This record gives sequence, C-alpha cells and structure tokens, in this order.
Amino acid sequence: MRAHGRPVEVSLLEILDDLDFDASENVLDSLLKLREMLRSAGLILIPEVGVGGIEEKRTLRRIPQELGMSDIQEIIDSGEGIECEFKSTLLLDTKKMIFNPDMPITECASEEVLFSSVKSVAAFLNTNGGVLLLGVRDDGDVIGLEEDISIYPKTKNDFDSFELYFRDIITKYFIEGDKINGYLNVEKGLYGEKTFAKISVSQREKLSFIGRDGRIILYIRSGNRSNPINYEDIENYYRMEKLYG
Repeated sequence: MRAHGRPVEVSLLEILDDLDFDASENVLDSLLKLREMLRSAGLILIPEVGVGGIEEKRTLRRIPQELGMSDIQEIIDSGEGIECEFKSTLLLDTKKMIFNPDMPITECASEEVLFSSVKSVAAFLNTNGGVLLLGVRDDGDVIGLEEDISIYPKTKNDFDSFELYFRDIITKYFIEGDKINGYLNVEKGLYGEKTFAKISVSQREKLSFIGRDGRIILYIRSGNRSNPINYEDIENYYRMEKLYG
C-alpha cells in the first residue's frame, strides 16, 4: 500500500500475489474483492480493475479528493514560474475556435497545444518537479475544461476520461511513458462551476526523454519556460552545469 505516498507502478498479478489471494478462487471473484479492498484503503488503479490484462502494468495511487477554489487560489495568485505553469486547455486550440466561429469544435483540436503540456511535464520531471494547472489561462483566469474534454477522441465527457486521455498521451510521447505516469498525481477541482485539473509532477532522478518526429528530446525548466536540449547536446549541457551551475 505504498501508494498512500507517491503513486507506484504494479500489475494486478503482483498485487494478488502480495496479498496472498486464494489461488483456487475464481480470478474474476478475486479481482472484484481486490477492487473493494483498494477502495476501502483509499486507493485506485489506473487503468481500473476490469480494463486490460492481469499482467499489464498500472498506476496504483490514492483516490484523489476534489479540490476547491481555495486549494488553487494561492497558486494562481503566485503566478507562473519555475515550478508552476497554467494552460487553458489540453487539446483545444482556443484561438482557432475564436477566429473560426462556424468551425465544428472537434476540428479545433491541436497536437501543438497538446504537446505544450507534454513538454511542461517533461521539464518539471527533469528539474525540480512542479504543478501544471489545466483549465487556467496565463493571466490566472479559470475558464474550465468542459469544452476541451468534449473533443477528446472516444471518451465520455467526464473527468475520468480526461485523466485516462492525459495518461495515454504521457505514455505515447515519453520514453518509458508507463513509468512516467507514476510520477504524476492528477486531481480534479471545481472553481465555481468550472472544472480544472491540477497535475502535480514529482522530480525524477532518472532523466525523462520525449520521442517526437524521430527525435529524442530532453526538456528542462528555466524560469517559466520549458526549454529543449537535443540528445546530442545533453552531455555538454550537464558538463556546463557542473562547472558553472
């Protein structure tokens, strides 16, 4: 039950073995009992029990409590910085939507908008950790994620769909994406009637790389920006950090 601290990566089979479930019992019955045991302990698996194979790696973490206005007001008031960034959306290009009012909202999805959040996560992992607020504009105005969530492919329009989609994106872009998800804590919040997401990213001792368009890229945090370092320049960067950092 280590997931009461940081989320951990584990398979259903490993959990069943650790808890000494009766091997003679029906597997489905064992999984249903496991799900109830985890919930009573305040824990949840992502993906949930009932999705995927028994040996598939999952993220075991505490069940998040819904955040309120007071939980992020101090963060918003402090503004963006080396350990904090605001993003209006995860996938929706709001500028494209505003300048093309007759365009279906589903056609306003943008991979560049999506990648902007991915590289922020990468930079936090490789620097000091940090918080990514989604559904919040650069000026601190909370606009909510309702429209953003509505355009995710093959998902329901709820926060669980947001988290699953977000974690799938992390798995897709990152080298060792499944392991990276264990360093992320995703929490839902309501600011009035607007839904936002607080993504808490723990610093990772091992460097975290993104793979995109045939390139391997390392991102680091510098002020309120996420800056790339190409794979071939990494050794030179860390040599300079050691000498002059």
